[in-house]
Parts: sequence; structure tokens; C-alpha cells
Amino acid sequence: MPQEAAKSLSLSPLLQRVHSGWRQACGAAQLPMRSALDPRDFGADVGAIWVAERRSSDDFRFRVSGHVVGRIMGMEMRGMPAVSIIEPEDRQAMSELLITSCAQRMVAHVCLQSDHGTPHQSTLLLMPMLGPTGKVDRILGALDVDCDALPPNRFRILQTKLFPASAGSHAIRPQDKSNANSLKVIHGGRATRSAPRAKLRLVS
Repeated sequence: MPQEAAKSLSLSPLLQRVHSGWRQACGAAQLPMRSALDPRDFGADVGAIWVAERRSSDDFRFRVSGHVVGRIMGMEMRGMPAVSIIEPEDRQAMSELLITSCAQRMVAHVCLQSDHGTPHQSTLLLMPMLGPTGKVDRILGALDVDCDALPPNRFRILQTKLFPASAGSHAIRPQDKSNANSLKVIHGGRATRSAPRAKLRLVS
């Protein structure tokens, strides 16, 4: 997938708050320990977050998931593969994102589209964490979705931006209002086979 460099990362207010909580848990370290994160610290945003554990090289499973993921999937997601919220044709790309986030200590910002019911876009933030052994084998996810469609409601990947986990909060900026509005509803149905592949954007 093509990569494009950028100077900063634009996040919605919800994703900004979750990213800020993740950064605070880092302390002086580059990445936070999973044990340093208390979901209750995220307040009203706790329903939008989830934690996945890397059980093998490409097997990431939900350990904790807020009600947002459960609502869009229509089921309890604990123990399910993290890629299960993605349409089958994009699950390999999602798996690669999770692997890259852990292996290269990158934060991933993912633009998603669902064609279930009224087509709409959502955003996902993936943040790596250290497990109890000190390995980078946990992912904190935050899903910002405005969706009332009936479950199951899986997503396709439209675009991905990768951001070094070591970058400071100065590189995070609010999402433009015009851009935020454009993420609400997309007119039209499922993309055809000729639709462009999801883009991978590297933020430095």
C-alpha cells in the first residue's frame, strides 16, 4: 500500500482524549504497561475502547471490549479475533496493521467504511502497549463510530496513517470540522472490485 509522510495527526475529540490517556500512562517510558491503564480513567469514553492481546504472530484477540464494539457486532467480543470487526477482504490488511503497531511501536489511525444500512465512515485508533512480560503484545483500540445500523456491522479499510509512538502530544491536532462532517455519511453502496485499495500513510 502507498505511504505518504505528514507532520501531524488529526484526531476527533474522542480519539484525542483516549490518546491523551494512553500518553499519560506511558510516564517516562515510550510505551505504557497494560497494567498502568485503568479503563475507568477514560470516563464516558470507556465504551469506545478495547484491548487486544497478541497470542501468536498474527493472532490478536479481544481481552476487553467496550459496549460500542459489542453493539455494532451484536455479541460479546471477548476472546474473538480483533480482525472480526473488519470485512473479510480487508482482514489481512488489519492483521498487518496490528503486527506493525507492535513490531515498530507505531500508533495507527484507520479510516473505516461500513456499507451496512446507511453507508457511513468511522475512525479507529490503535496504540501499542507492553504486556506483563515486557513485550509489546497488547493493543489499546478506540473506535469512534456514529452508527445506528443493525448488527453485525463490519468495516472496510479506506486509509491508514502510522505515527511513531514516541512522538509527543504536540504532533496531535484537532480534526478539522469540515473533515469531521465528511466522515458522517457516504452516499452509495458497497465499493466495486475496481475501487482503489486502502492507502497506508506514514506520519513522521
